[in-house]
Amino acid sequence: SPSLPGARELMAKAIDAKGGLDKLKAVRTVVAEAKTTFRVQPSPLPSTTTTYVLYPDRFRVDADVAGAKVAQVYDRGAAWLRDPNGVADAPIPMRAQFAASVQRDMIPLLLAAAEGTRTARLLPEETKDGRPYRVVEIAGGIAKDPVRLYIDGQGLVARQAYVDTDPAGRRVQVEEVFSDYRSVDGIQVPFHAELRHNGQAVLDRVLTSVKINTDIAPAMFEKPNR
Repeated sequence: SPSLPGARELMAKAIDAKGGLDKLKAVRTVVAEAKTTFRVQPSPLPSTTTTYVLYPDRFRVDADVAGAKVAQVYDRGAAWLRDPNGVADAPIPMRAQFAASVQRDMIPLLLAAAEGTRTARLLPEETKDGRPYRVVEIAGGIAKDPVRLYIDGQGLVARQAYVDTDPAGRRVQVEEVFSDYRSVDGIQVPFHAELRHNGQAVLDRVLTSVKINTDIAPAMFEKPNR
């Protein structure tokens, strides 16, 4: 399609802004600690999380929510959960959600668009919260729904938008708003993210520590027998 060259150029700019192709390709693991606030009524619920990513297709989130320790794990197609009651396989819709989230991870997303394993096309510019963004839509991969990236004047991804399914099976318009980019080993990482469902803020995440290419034991992703 005629828009592809423009999209390719924009993706190249986004990759350069993020740290460059070589740097992004060299990322094997990420360990991020965060303070996360769930915007629930009547009062916000704070939690601390540690996320372990082993590219391309394993992640684990360990969280402490109101004193309860929980884990959500995705391991190459399998998914399991741990809470104070023990260990269980993740329900199928949740597993599908985990798989889709792996596909939306910014580093593989940018690389897939650059390498042509997913299709990028330019959409009309949009203004959000008073700022203009160039918009590119990335489709393909196992995620059924495309992802829209909103790219600011510096080439950084300021927002990511997609459709997701909530636990009740309803379609939800999801937007992630990224800010406070900082360099970690030469890669630009947004230290603040806000998650919005149908325009409403539901979650706020502030990173407190990010480590890239630190060793992660693959056993962390394997479901224990009990």
